[in-house]
Amino acid sequence: MKKWLIFIVVALIIGLITGFSIGEIFKLPAGTSTENFGDIGSFFGGIFGITAVIISIIALLQAKKAFYGQNKQFEIQSFENGFFNLISLFTERVNSLEKGNLKGNFLFTHILTDFKNKTNQHLGPDHVGPYSSIIRDLVDKTYRNEFSVLLLHFKTIADFIDKSGMKSKQHYFSIFYSFLTVDELELLRRISVVEPDVKTILDSYPSFDKKN
Repeated sequence: MKKWLIFIVVALIIGLITGFSIGEIFKLPAGTSTENFGDIGSFFGGIFGITAVIISIIALLQAKKAFYGQNKQFEIQSFENGFFNLISLFTERVNSLEKGNLKGNFLFTHILTDFKNKTNQHLGPDHVGPYSSIIRDLVDKTYRNEFSVLLLHFKTIADFIDKSGMKSKQHYFSIFYSFLTVDELELLRRISVVEPDVKTILDSYPSFDKKN
């Protein structure tokens, strides 16, 4: 904004200096008709008219810039409100899960241990079929309720970020991942074998700092 103000001031000064110079050119000797004053008036009218137009254009551009900035800030604020509300809901739902004497995040730690015990022997390219079958059974039957919560909220939040107009989507995924435990992220990686949507999300927006 300061550079535009400097430009306007310089333009006005140049206009005034030029005007006074032209005024000397148009100076009328005694007894001369005053009709030529119309030429001087037209000159000054042109100078200040152009300056007024420049000022108006600059003002409009600045107003447009300010309006765009306000809209962008409102868009970010609205997105973040929805984003953190979804995370809060996800956290509440996870904390409400119970199975035996296990609750919340501790329950997913137990589930991961069970996953490892039942699937680690089937890791590798030669055991894709058995591994996928065991994972599918654990997700759909043994821990159906727990995974319905984890997968529903994971996909909902991921979709919310992915379809937003935010430029720094990886930044928001990193924030989201920070609310997941290491065990929950590891479970998501393991079940991505039978959940293509989860695999796509984790491949597109990886978690760099939480690995088990």
